[in-house]
Amino acid sequence: MVASRVSNELFLSKAMDLVAEKGTVTQTDLKECIGDQGRIRRLMEVLEAQGLIEVSYTTKGKLIMLYSLTDKGKLWQKLARVQRYLESEQGDSEKIQQVSAKLDQILAELR
Repeated sequence: MVASRVSNELFLSKAMDLVAEKGTVTQTDLKECIGDQGRIRRLMEVLEAQGLIEVSYTTKGKLIMLYSLTDKGKLWQKLARVQRYLESEQGDSEKIQQVSAKLDQILAELR
């Protein structure tokens, strides 16, 4: 159960990174980092429910779901990047932990 939660969080993070990088992605784009079509849909529904992404659809031809970041998602993504950067630094570990804890709190409030 814990491994599933960790892998889902990893996939969510990768998906958010990809959407932030490309602006708008399709399920096919997400297949690169997540793999399973069913898992993609479930994870994207989680992100949409949290208000981090918005889902739109193509209006011509085959129906394709398009995913893009909301303003809240863009802010979450920036804070997550800052946190990952701080965690990778080898500076004052106590100060990094304090800042990281504050960022965790901000991210939790966004959810």
